[in-house]
Amino acid sequence: SDWCDWMMPEAWNLEHNRLHHYRLGEAKDPDLVERNLDFLRDMNIPMWQKSVVVATFIPIWKWFYYAPNTFKELQVQKFKLEGKPLPEGYDPQDPLTVKSFFLS
Repeated sequence: SDWCDWMMPEAWNLEHNRLHHYRLGEAKDPDLVERNLDFLRDMNIPMWQKSVVVATFIPIWKWFYYAPNTFKELQVQKFKLEGKPLPEGYDPQDPLTVKSFFLS
């Protein structure tokens, strides 16, 4: 009850403390910036506009990225522990963000 944040502590422990820190900079790192921001790198807009996009993410990063992505990793682990297959066509390396809810 004293965890005043946007995500579940057990989800943060799994996604950030275990998956991220043990795989820093590797393809299986769930927080690999090069992969998670590839859409921005590929946008055909000037660099200053890309900087504005990055600046926009700073105050919303926890609820936009971390809250849904940490929960996703917790659910993927639950599927694996229960011996259930992941849904067909689902790529566990793809980040789950608030944007994903609106575009899927």
